[in-house]
Amino acid sequence: MSPERGQVFFDPTGRRRRVINRATLALGVASGIVAAAFVVSLLAAPFIQAPGITGQAAHVKAPTTLLAPRPVRVSRHLVQQARAELAREIAATRARAARAAQDQTGDTIVAAFYVVWQGENGINDLLANASHLTHVIPEWLHLSRSGDGLDLTDFDTMVVRGNARVMRIAQNQNIDIIPIINNAESRAFDPHRVSLLLGSPARRHAVARQLRDFVMSHGFDGVNVDFEDLADADAERLPAFVSELKAALPESLSVSVDIEARLPTA
Repeated sequence: MSPERGQVFFDPTGRRRRVINRATLALGVASGIVAAAFVVSLLAAPFIQAPGITGQAAHVKAPTTLLAPRPVRVSRHLVQQARAELAREIAATRARAARAAQDQTGDTIVAAFYVVWQGENGINDLLANASHLTHVIPEWLHLSRSGDGLDLTDFDTMVVRGNARVMRIAQNQNIDIIPIINNAESRAFDPHRVSLLLGSPARRHAVARQLRDFVMSHGFDGVNVDFEDLADADAERLPAFVSELKAALPESLSVSVDIEARLPTA
């Protein structure tokens, strides 16, 4: 048999156990201190100034975000406000200009005379300029030789077929139709028939009534009076007839007069 071997950890006095316990405690405390220092260093790292940086404390970098910085947002808002204000001002300016143009258009007359003896050339001229016109004044009515009625020969659409086209053009382009009543025959003015008209209240009343019926029955917009080569006495009586004619027509229909321009005699 092998010799009996003694116990390696036999400690009848307990001294060795006490030493081991103290060493274990010291090691545990040291480990705890080291762990606590490590945790503190992690928490304090963002606030520790980097080496070589003096003056102001180091700032923590803000986290990345999709929202623009406040100064940029404010700037964009101001730009948007300025654009909106500019758009409102432009719209207001355009509205004022449109109202001014409408007011001017309402007071402006752009008229063209149409004579049947021009035939197709007259109709072509009307077509070419229709978009610029407000009124067309066709030579359709003539004072009768007796001075008490109307000669409608030049208005007869069976005789002058272009008249129907003139009316269609005017209606399509929203042009007012103001027929002429004159004292012409065969392209020459006859002052005698006007003298008969103006010298007789009965004739003036009869012609004014016939003009009213003609204009209203065809849906025209008024009458244009073109009496030429008048004697001085008849020229002075003409305004009275124009007043009677205006009174005979509805308020919505117009009466206009063509005035001869005469040079003073030497």
